[in-house]
Amino acid sequence: MSQLNYNSDSVGKGDQLRVANPTRWRRLAFIIAGVIVVIGLALGLGLGLGLRNGDDDDSGNEDLGPPDTGVNRTLKWTPAVGDSWQIILLHPIDLTKELTPDVAVYDLDLFNNDAENFSELQKKGKKVICYFSAGSYEDWRDDKDKFQAEDLGKELDGWPGEKWLKLSSENVRSIMAARIKIAADKGCDAIDPDNVDGYVSGRTQTLLNSSITFFYL
Repeated sequence: MSQLNYNSDSVGKGDQLRVANPTRWRRLAFIIAGVIVVIGLALGLGLGLGLRNGDDDDSGNEDLGPPDTGVNRTLKWTPAVGDSWQIILLHPIDLTKELTPDVAVYDLDLFNNDAENFSELQKKGKKVICYFSAGSYEDWRDDKDKFQAEDLGKELDGWPGEKWLKLSSENVRSIMAARIKIAADKGCDAIDPDNVDGYVSGRTQTLLNSSITFFYL
């Protein structure tokens, strides 16, 4: 290795300080070189493992389980922008009279109406959305006894007999799955699961949050 030489008359004070200790700079150079070698080895190892995993995927050796054939992901119908609609929840729709208002889409209570009501509307060219509360317990529903005490939260303000639900509960999810099955069996074109915003303003205490609601839906 060549020796570092300098002329003290041709450099300033700051420059003398920078070149006066060549050993320090050689040590720093070795450290930098070592870091580069380590990074290179890490990248090479990662690339090699990635290529190897890719080969495994291409060979089809990974067991992903049987294909999901039990779910129909084809949409039957989606409302168009500007479709007229009417919500009737407090009582069954009366089809013995002229439809007033006469709209394209009806949002009706899942339990208050039977399949014949939905079918009759569809014969008239209407679409039916079936409403049910997916986030609250209602003490007048036929399946009310299926809920457990730990599933229930605070009462809904202004709605006697109704309480927020713990959406992370497997029991609650099972009940709601059964309600969706009822809607399908009755021929609903879509569902309207209400009261799934209970996490807003902490209205359900600690029963749920936005993440729980997201995965619940």
